[in-house]
Amino acid sequence: MNTFYTPTFGRLRLRGGSFFTTLLRWSRIYRERQALRGLDDRLLRDIGVTRIDAAQEFSKRFWQE
Repeated sequence: MNTFYTPTFGRLRLRGGSFFTTLLRWSRIYRERQALRGLDDRLLRDIGVTRIDAAQEFSKRFWQE
């Protein structure tokens, strides 16, 4: 596994072996968190997530897992 250190992201691990793969994963995480942010309480309840849990998740930076 390749590991780089950057001032902004700290220790940056590239799973899958390429920076492009990492960018694609970050993009997916960002889109999923934005979609989660747009769900109303009824839909959150349907998937078993509280508003507080959702807020904690979509407040994370895209590189945080």
